[in-house]
Amino acid sequence: MSLFLDFPCSLPGKTKVTAVAWCTVEPICAIVTDDHCISFYLEEGVCLDECRIQRKADSTALVWHPKLKALASGWEDGCIAVWGLTTPPSSSGVAGPTAACIFAADSKHGRAPVRIVMWNPSATRLVSGDTSGAITVWKVLRMNKLA
Repeated sequence: MSLFLDFPCSLPGKTKVTAVAWCTVEPICAIVTDDHCISFYLEEGVCLDECRIQRKADSTALVWHPKLKALASGWEDGCIAVWGLTTPPSSSGVAGPTAACIFAADSKHGRAPVRIVMWNPSATRLVSGDTSGAITVWKVLRMNKLA
């Protein structure tokens, strides 16, 4: 017989979850909600309050980098972004991770809402697809900020 334990994630207000993705290198879960936010939770449901991504549009797709604490996200306004999670040094020793944008391609070119983002297995390319049918392959030159 299997035993499963539940660890509820507390969400603000009446927000609804639209996507979820687990980090491949750390026990962190990214949760997209309908209030234009990506929030991060530990595997026991503890929210990383200081580590949130918020924009004026909803995130529509997300995927973790296969080798780093980096999250690629697609957005309703056509933006593609890669966010690095880092833990800054702290004198008290109680510093949580923060998310910083390390790449962004905005909607200046009239991009349609992004529906899929995916890394190739060697993590040298990111592919995105939008509702207009456009597929874009992004070449990663450097991600040494997180290595």
